Amino acid sequence: MNELTQSSSYWDGPEMRAQNMLGIWFAASHQPWTTLTTILLELSARREWQDLLRREMEEHASLQDFKTLDRLPFLDSFIKEVVRLNPGDQFGIRRKAVHGYNFSDGSLSVPQGTTLAVPSYKMLRDPAKYANPNEIDGSQFVPTDASDQKSRFTAISYDFLTWGYRLLAYPGRFHAAFVTKLVVS
Repeated sequence: MNELTQSSSYWDGPEMRAQNMLGIWFAASHQPWTTLTTILLELSARREWQDLLRREMEEHASLQDFKTLDRLPFLDSFIKEVVRLNPGDQFGIRRKAVHGYNFSDGSLSVPQGTTLAVPSYKMLRDPAKYANPNEIDGSQFVPTDASDQKSRFTAISYDFLTWGYRLLAYPGRFHAAFVTKLVVS
């Protein structure tokens, strides 16, 4: 990673490169297990969800099959809801301003070199989007119809930045979700 970033003005300075390498190392080595631990703790405190998920899983013969685990709506919803309330980071998507920028309404000016971050923790607890933003509602993301892909745990959305957004979305999210669902099941 150090060699890849040396010729980039975006990643200039050893401090910035070190910070990003440590961030990637931390996310790759700790985040999945921290998330899984939180999911198992929340599930252990909710007997009704243990029973519901057990019934959902018993309805399917082969839980080691990716397609089967990927299509369990209550498991998917419960995991996504736990992650919503327990994000691994207070701030998502960090970006460095490579050029200065002034908002058109004059409300804000961002100097070149400033690091900005999206307040994902606040967004995931927004009362305008969630009826009880600080309470777990395991069925919050159960799709209303089979074609609804936006409610999936692996879905990329401006409202759920756990996996990043657009072209910078985490490509390993499908593997991470499968492993998480496999352990929970």
